[in-house]
Amino acid sequence: MLETLDGAYKKEISGLIDFSRSGTYLAFGTEGDAMFQPIGLDQKTLNYSASSAQTTIDGIQFLSNTQVVFREGIHQLMYADLKAKTVTPLTDFEELVSLPLYHDEVLAYSITNGTKTTYHVLHLKASN
Repeated sequence: MLETLDGAYKKEISGLIDFSRSGTYLAFGTEGDAMFQPIGLDQKTLNYSASSAQTTIDGIQFLSNTQVVFREGIHQLMYADLKAKTVTPLTDFEELVSLPLYHDEVLAYSITNGTKTTYHVLHLKASN
């Protein structure tokens, strides 16, 4: 059960795998879904369904209050624009993609295909 301390918000969720928070959104990754819940905003929740109900959503990293990167399964990174209410692939479908890391406007991740591993470091200027 997800509930605020004052009891004003209650939602039952199952299969929680990962979660993160920005100043204006709370993000949840579960088995098969990602949910981006506005905090104190008069906006609708953005729900994203993975390619399979068994695919996990994890590695949720807020780039800004309304821009998010997350991993779908172990094969692909996705980018969500919460203002536009869109989710698009950030990487191709790969054999193995690491969890994304974001710190000080730098997004880093690795991709492994067979015996070849490539490391990606992106310098970003996030905007709200």
